[in-house]
Amino acid sequence: MSDHCSGKQAAPIHREARWLLAPWWCGLGLVFGAPVAGLILISFTNWDGLDVSRAEWVGASNWGRIRQDFMLHRAFRSSLAFTVLNVPVQLAAGLALSLLVHHSKRRGFWATAFYSPHALSGVATVLAWWWLLNPQVGPINRIIEGGIGLLDALLATVGSPATGWRAPTWLFSPQWSRPALVLMNAWHAGGVMMIFLAGLGLSQRFLHEAAALDGAGPIQRFRSITLPQLAPFIVLNGVTGMVFSMLAFNQPFLLSNFQQQDSLLFVVYYIYQIGFEQNQMGYAAALSLAMTVLLLALTGTAVWGTRRWVSLGREAEPA
Repeated sequence: MSDHCSGKQAAPIHREARWLLAPWWCGLGLVFGAPVAGLILISFTNWDGLDVSRAEWVGASNWGRIRQDFMLHRAFRSSLAFTVLNVPVQLAAGLALSLLVHHSKRRGFWATAFYSPHALSGVATVLAWWWLLNPQVGPINRIIEGGIGLLDALLATVGSPATGWRAPTWLFSPQWSRPALVLMNAWHAGGVMMIFLAGLGLSQRFLHEAAALDGAGPIQRFRSITLPQLAPFIVLNGVTGMVFSMLAFNQPFLLSNFQQQDSLLFVVYYIYQIGFEQNQMGYAAALSLAMTVLLLALTGTAVWGTRRWVSLGREAEPA
């Protein structure tokens, strides 16, 4: 009898839930669904982004250009190289900061301090780093040159030749421009740190104490206990870092120059050039959709490929 009554009560509750979710679904359709549908439609035209009346239906020709676009392939390789450099540095820096903050007595203060760069304007941060990495007047190169000069002086005292090293030219070099962006992004590792801190907060202290009593050292405890329990958080940070790295725009847009030889020509920046500088909005729409599909595929592959590691990490957590 009670089950029958509860079944009758469940249906109105579900109907009320659907009505409560209706505004959210409408907003999702307006904010996401409608633009995507419009983007798909534009990708089959030669619209220049200015005059709709001159737009013509070109079929799949924009999509066919993707396979033959040499500059797009170059931009994709550049984005991929940056991602391969940036994501491991972000993970390592965020994990190191989270371990330091987690074991600190003033945890709240240090967490706030390391996360504070996220509160700054992205453009202002990029311009500040441009000055810091300036090869002529930047303080970073002055410190590096001072260290090299000191080392050469020490070598001279023992009769050895000078190193011949020079400070990197950073944003004015095709070899150093991407590492410069990685260095800039490492300053924002506080976001990765916060997610790792959440994972460390879920770990059980008694597991570490029991392992210490069994003779396990700090490194062994980190590898056998901490790292497996952080597996879901590592995957989350890795996937989001990959997506954000592939979609990087502000830094290459503000810092690109001819001396870099297109080393900062990333995919999103190239799409911007196609759409807003060359007025080929139809082709830019096709590139945007192709990039979205590619990122979804990469994300799905990363999650699927690490599912066993994540499941082992969950099994390591105490019930």
